[in-house]
Amino acid sequence: MSRCTSCHSSASSGDRMPFGKYKDQPIENVPQSYLDWLLDQDTLFDLTREMLEREVARREEDSEVARAQRYRDIREEVLREVRGSTEAPPHVGRLPAMTREEQAMGKELVRAGVRALARTHHPDHGGRVAVMQAINLVAERLRRWLDHSL
Repeated sequence: MSRCTSCHSSASSGDRMPFGKYKDQPIENVPQSYLDWLLDQDTLFDLTREMLEREVARREEDSEVARAQRYRDIREEVLREVRGSTEAPPHVGRLPAMTREEQAMGKELVRAGVRALARTHHPDHGGRVAVMQAINLVAERLRRWLDHSL
């Protein structure tokens, strides 16, 4: 009884699917759903199962690394956009102190503004994370300014 060598070859970075719909294609090009389905089958040879499990793990790791890098890139973008914006321009003088009612009204305006902007810019509504982070940062700065404006 001879064994199928394509099913028992050692897995490497140039692995190819040994059988099925994606036979001879690089394993990197095989859809995740197909890999998941194959891994649920009880009939896979151990080496083939190991190769598929390694590929799934590699994709998950790549996904985590990419997500972390995107977060760092967005954070840096937001920091660049708002860096130095904590001080008023030199031509703007100090505003007169506010009453408690004006302060409360200002906080309500900030809250309503953030809610209105979030309807468009929140990632859950198709917006960008960086824009929503900038909105929240500016809102927080306005709230702090209002707290100290009495």
